[in-house]
Amino acid sequence: MKKTIVGITVVGKDREGVVAQFTNFVFQKKGNVEKVNQNVIKGLFGMYLEVSFTSKINFKQLDSGLKKLGKKLRMEVSTHYETNSEKNIGIFVTKEQHCLKEILSARRAIRGKISVIIGTERALAPLAKKAKIPFVVVEERNQEKAEEKLLKICKKFQIDLIVLARYMRILTSNFVWRYPNRIINIHPSLLPAFPGSLAYA
Repeated sequence: MKKTIVGITVVGKDREGVVAQFTNFVFQKKGNVEKVNQNVIKGLFGMYLEVSFTSKINFKQLDSGLKKLGKKLRMEVSTHYETNSEKNIGIFVTKEQHCLKEILSARRAIRGKISVIIGTERALAPLAKKAKIPFVVVEERNQEKAEEKLLKICKKFQIDLIVLARYMRILTSNFVWRYPNRIINIHPSLLPAFPGSLAYA
C-alpha cells in the first residue's frame, strides 16, 4: 500500500509533554510515527517527526490541526510533504564564487528549481543576475536577527532544500532544526585534491 510521508518540525521553549501531545495527535489522525528526533539546547526545544499515512489525508486539515496544537503549546510548527513535484532550492553564499558557479553551470541536471540565492554581501549578485535568479542580501551581523530574515526569505520562496555554497556563517540550532535533513554543505566536496594552506570550510 502506498504511503504518504510527512515531516513535522516543532521548535520552541522547552516544556513538558510536547512529544506526547504531538504523537497523540498523529495517532488520532491514523498516522504512524516512523522517526522521532528531539533535542534541547539552552532551553530551546527542537523535534522532527517523520510520519506516514496509508489512508488519504486532507493536508489543509492536518496543517491546521498541527498549528492549532502548536499555538496552544507556544511552539512553532511546520510541515513538509515528500512529493514528486519540483523542489525549490535556496542557495546561501558569501563572496567566494567557485561553488555557486559550479552549481549554476550544472543546474539543468538538477532535479529542482533554484528559486533564490541569499548572500551575506553583494559580491555574487552579478552571477545571480546573469542566471536570472533572485538575489537577496542579509548583511545583519547579529546571528539571531540574520536567521529571522533568512527564515522569512525561505518561507517567501517556499524553499524545500537549502544548499550552503561556501557560506561562511554558522547556522544555529534554531535555524537548522526547521530544515531537518534538508540542508547540505557542498563546499568540502568541491575542494581540489591539493588545496594548499588556505583550504577551510
